[in-house]
Amino acid sequence: MLVVAPFLCVASVGLLCWLVFTLAIYALPFAIGVVAFLHAIHAGSGAVGAIVTGFITGVATLLAGQVAFALVAVVWFRMMLALIFAIPAALAGYDTTLGLAQTGLSSGVWAHLFAITGAAFVGGTAWVRMWAFVPADAQEQDMDSRSSRSHPG
Repeated sequence: MLVVAPFLCVASVGLLCWLVFTLAIYALPFAIGVVAFLHAIHAGSGAVGAIVTGFITGVATLLAGQVAFALVAVVWFRMMLALIFAIPAALAGYDTTLGLAQTGLSSGVWAHLFAITGAAFVGGTAWVRMWAFVPADAQEQDMDSRSSRSHPG
């Protein structure tokens, strides 16, 4: 068992990192869904009604963000929308990396440095994954319009 434990620890940390990177883009919809759930509970809704309210609100937030990102061709709007989704992902990445770092490091400074690095990677991953919602034809049109403006004629 002593031989297997280090491999299981590395595998579990790797699985957790993969999970954080995969689910990073859903941090904002999840947070909004939780807020809607809590608001519904405090407003007197039952447990089932609050769960349904939170789920529908989270899904609506994700879909609204994806549709707005795919349909609006203004680059600065897309950048701001991607930033809105990336900030909660970065905060979740910071907390997750800090928790993992504190289990293996005795120095608090190094743990926070690893957490900042993890937040940058997770936030960057969410930022890049938001750009995946842009249709390919919209990307080509954007590139064509930029090239025609820079090279008149």
